[in-house]
Amino acid sequence: MKQLFIVLLSIFGLVSSVIAAKVVTVDVEKVLNEYVAFNQAMDKVRNSVAPIEEEIQKMQEEITTIIADAREADATSNNLALDEDARDEARSKLVQLQSQLQNKQAQLQQFSIQVQQLAQQGQEAELTPLQDKALAAVKKIAKEEDIDVVIATGNVIYSKDDLDISDKVISELNK
Repeated sequence: MKQLFIVLLSIFGLVSSVIAAKVVTVDVEKVLNEYVAFNQAMDKVRNSVAPIEEEIQKMQEEITTIIADAREADATSNNLALDEDARDEARSKLVQLQSQLQNKQAQLQQFSIQVQQLAQQGQEAELTPLQDKALAAVKKIAKEEDIDVVIATGNVIYSKDDLDISDKVISELNK
């Protein structure tokens, strides 16, 4: 009984401290969407990978063409209405196309890895410091306004609009 009383007293104390705390929300997506430097950095990262993504698109189109040609060569090589020389020529073309396909797929994989690496480097070099700056702005406003808890809006079922400090954070970041 004594343990139950202690547990209930502890829970009551915890609930009381949470109720007494000043809690606000921040819309992380809105902050990042309206944070000018962050959007400029996003554009810079996108532009750095754009040429490689264009090359990847071209390779994918080439692969599609090779596959279509290979299907046609395969059908020709199996067409009994054609003479043996025509079927042999189609088989030879099919082998050549399969080799081309493997080479293009290997190139495509290399380019895909390169895009991922560039995007990750851009994330680390350009975006992470700005995300850290946004977090610091939230903390600064929380300290200035004696806020105890800041919760991301996406994790809240309901809150009053006046509890949202997103606009204050955006103003701080875009100074």
